[in-house]
Amino acid sequence: MERYSGEIRDRPGVLAELRDLLAREGTVTFLYAARDQEHNNAVAFREFLEKEALP
Repeated sequence: MERYSGEIRDRPGVLAELRDLLAREGTVTFLYAARDQEHNNAVAFREFLEKEALP
């Protein structure tokens, strides 16, 4: 998770775009395809957003 979080932190412009989209739309849905529903990039991204990126 830490390596993945670091990769996201290194791209602040992407997080800014996500914040802008959330401000405009209110809800954003992410789709993913993974067999393991508990261990995948979507889960890691959600955890990152919940803990570090979004108010």
